[in-house]
Amino acid sequence: MSKASEMVHFYWYCATVAQLIEHLPRTTATRTVLLFAVRRATDTLTGKNGIPYASVEALKVCEANGGIWEGCGLRKEHAIPVTHICDEIVAAISAPYSAKSLAEAKRRLDAEMVAAATKSGALDGFPGNPRIALVVEIIRASTALAWLTVKEDDLLKARLADGSGSLIKRMPPDWDGRDPLARYRFCKIDVRPI
Repeated sequence: MSKASEMVHFYWYCATVAQLIEHLPRTTATRTVLLFAVRRATDTLTGKNGIPYASVEALKVCEANGGIWEGCGLRKEHAIPVTHICDEIVAAISAPYSAKSLAEAKRRLDAEMVAAATKSGALDGFPGNPRIALVVEIIRASTALAWLTVKEDDLLKARLADGSGSLIKRMPPDWDGRDPLARYRFCKIDVRPI
């Protein structure tokens, strides 16, 4: 799939997310579809090879596999969990915004989509919902992927010392809202840009 096609799919997934949140009740089924749509949006945004981080241990595994990431038993992991991204989107879509700020966000998104859509008709019928722009901005700001070993991924699943659960679906309790690698630092996983 070309980068232009991936971006068109990205916008459609973002539109689906906004429509789900605004027009359907929150049920197990809609939450499942919401998580799927956000995950697919992040996949299309980053592309097949858009994984900018890896743990030191994952780098060693990849090198032993001839420098090929796929098929060497590593986990492709969202630095900021998809569940957290979904919760952030739901909060943003539910928040009040001025008509002016929504119109500005929609103008930015419209200009971006025109530049990205190279296939005629790819965005025909796209909803005029300005809150889609909020979804696009949040997913873009929150998407970073990393390669981890299975053992490191298990560290994220382990219960925290305070008994508050794991970090597999959430960020650490003291997260500053900016550092996408905070979960890895908290679990003492050495993750670096690749």
